[in-house]
Amino acid sequence: MQPGSIVNIVLIVFVVAVAITTLTGKLIGRRTQNMIRSLLGVTLTAILLNVVLLSAVQPVAAKIGPIVTRQTLLFSFSLTVTLLGGFAAGVARQRGTKGVVVAISLLTILLFGAGMFAFFSRVNEILALAKDVGLIQSGRKYEPEANKDCPENLQSLYIAFQQYAQDWDALPPAANWMGNEELVSKVSRDEWLHCPAVSNRHDDKYGYAYNEAAAGIKLNGKHSLADLPNAARTPLLYDSTVLSKSAHDSLQSLPKPGRHAGRNNILYLDGHVQAVAP
Repeated sequence: MQPGSIVNIVLIVFVVAVAITTLTGKLIGRRTQNMIRSLLGVTLTAILLNVVLLSAVQPVAAKIGPIVTRQTLLFSFSLTVTLLGGFAAGVARQRGTKGVVVAISLLTILLFGAGMFAFFSRVNEILALAKDVGLIQSGRKYEPEANKDCPENLQSLYIAFQQYAQDWDALPPAANWMGNEELVSKVSRDEWLHCPAVSNRHDDKYGYAYNEAAAGIKLNGKHSLADLPNAARTPLLYDSTVLSKSAHDSLQSLPKPGRHAGRNNILYLDGHVQAVAP
């Protein structure tokens, strides 16, 4: 799905949600008999709405960052304003105080507009971050020639891992692998440590993870990593949603959808790179 389409969907959801909360608030306000009980019910509804929305976005926030939580709070604020504003306007209308209805409506619109502006001002930034970590597909058909830089990076890194393993008769440990001087001294260009789909190759975004299950494997006298059992099926390095330096896990961080036109590049122990759909 294209980022522009996602923005349109978010806008539609926003408008529908606001309409529902406003009408719900007005309906409760116009029919209220016990002010304290009704106000308590509306307040609890607003709190529940905030809790549900924040809980729903936590998996995405964990991948993209706290900006998702902050913008969700703005979204919740806007819905809370319309719910309480609708309730207050409903109560005022029930009591026949039209001037109060107008004042409440104007205040609600002002607060809602401020919340909506603050929310949508950073939607494109969130979408860009989501694309960086592979949560959004580019929508393009995968073309090997157009996506060759990342596989070339991985194959260059493979040479460094191969040389390290021959020197030490084992693969390096996973912890701080990009800071392992014995390994990185064999990486001729720092740019190879950065996936070109998420980095300009001179920043602090990397985008590659090291398979913890492969870390520390011993060669036991074998001449090459390719000679190890199941080398062609054992991942060594791969595209990762974790963009920090020295990322490592057991393939949990593969981007979904794939980072490169819907696919992820995986380097295997035998040295071949495969573009795999999640």
